[in-house]
Amino acid sequence: MTQFEEPAFFKPTHPKGDVIVFGTSPELEIEDSKSGLARFGGFWRAPDYLTAYVRSAEILIEHAAKTNALDDIALPAFYMQRHALELLIKRLLSWLYEAAEYRSELGQASTWAPSARQKRFQEVAQSPESSARPAFFE
Repeated sequence: MTQFEEPAFFKPTHPKGDVIVFGTSPELEIEDSKSGLARFGGFWRAPDYLTAYVRSAEILIEHAAKTNALDDIALPAFYMQRHALELLIKRLLSWLYEAAEYRSELGQASTWAPSARQKRFQEVAQSPESSARPAFFE
């Protein structure tokens, strides 16, 4: 049986999507709640940035509507919504790029396939030695 280095803690799913799928240990959850800490990242806790920006904008707008502060939060809320759309487009482009690569590897004709220069650019950008990655690859 496979054993992982880090334990996985399940948490209830949110009806509007989860920013982080797995939870923390019950002890840490209580301690973090008292301290006002938020934890993400690590082996089981990679965040979904698209969902995070959409949910954050929604929470901000709902709060502003209740407190009559829509004029004050319009710009930040719009920025979060726009950034979520950018992340969605980036995700779609990544899927299309991968599909074109797979088709190319299988020898299937494609109307678009990455050129040798594009492949090299991606290799360099994703190499551990690259300290300045283009935003497209993050």
